[in-house]
Amino acid sequence: MPADFGTEVLHRGLVAVDRAATSGSKHFVPQDVPDGERGRLYAALLQRGWVEPGPDTSITGAGELRLPPRLTAEGRQVLEALEQSELLSLLPHPTAAEIAWSELFRALGPLTSSASEALASRSELRRWGIDDGPVSIVRALQRAAAASLRWSPEHDAYVPTTLPPREELFLEEIEEFARIRTVSSRDVESVLTNGRIDLLEDDVQRALERMLGESFHMTDHGGEECDLYSTNLTIEGRRVPTAFLLKGRGCRAPELQIADCGHNGDQIVRLLQAPAELYVIQYIGPVSQNVRKDIRGKVRERRGDGREASFCVMDGLETTRLLVAYGHLPSPS
Repeated sequence: MPADFGTEVLHRGLVAVDRAATSGSKHFVPQDVPDGERGRLYAALLQRGWVEPGPDTSITGAGELRLPPRLTAEGRQVLEALEQSELLSLLPHPTAAEIAWSELFRALGPLTSSASEALASRSELRRWGIDDGPVSIVRALQRAAAASLRWSPEHDAYVPTTLPPREELFLEEIEEFARIRTVSSRDVESVLTNGRIDLLEDDVQRALERMLGESFHMTDHGGEECDLYSTNLTIEGRRVPTAFLLKGRGCRAPELQIADCGHNGDQIVRLLQAPAELYVIQYIGPVSQNVRKDIRGKVRERRGDGREASFCVMDGLETTRLLVAYGHLPSPS
């Protein structure tokens, strides 16, 4: 078994090996480790697999080696974790080590390959004898990053990063709408007049509800945050809570403007108040650049606060393509 050295002494040993490897030195001189202990410490690093064994690993009591030492890949990883944890110990952090690990496993789920990798990482820490404190937090953070997790101040926990790192998404990226790829813009241009198709908002809503498997039909009563809310949308294998603002032929605007979205655009403001991560603005005609800029700015502000947010715009063309793709409109001949 490896010799019994604390985390701090092991860190000094790794630093000494790294320094000697960088300079090509044969001297193993860890800080504040007496001559008589240097050989034992070096042997402990070897036994843990952190230093390459090489053809000759003999060392004198004063730390003289026959060959310059080198860290293994595992040793380099441990050194980086220790160095990061040293910085972390000087800074406030939103969670303790045990919470970091429990939230990591909760977010990953018990059966995922990422969870298995994280479990293996924790087993490594136990084997190394450095399973607590800042080092454990660093390793949890490393695994969280590898598993596409992020720290959410809003949830006070590690949560899955469900959306690609972009503000705007497109219908093709939503698994429940993926069939839209089979219908091109040219396929439906004959049923559009100046980019507009004559559809009731309720008809569009019911079509979307059927695509998403929503059995509850939200009625338009005014003052609501959104016209349709669903947690059944899937992006990159993850379900994404989504809020829709829908506009049918009741809106006569040739191009949807902010003024058409309630008083001074307050419908868009309310849309962003829904408990969602994806916000969809749908209209049966063209959508103005001002509306797109407005929703983009609001999403960007939300992301700046550390919250998950993206938007999608469905204009008349996209609405028609989607409804034709799923049989809610007849396919143009």
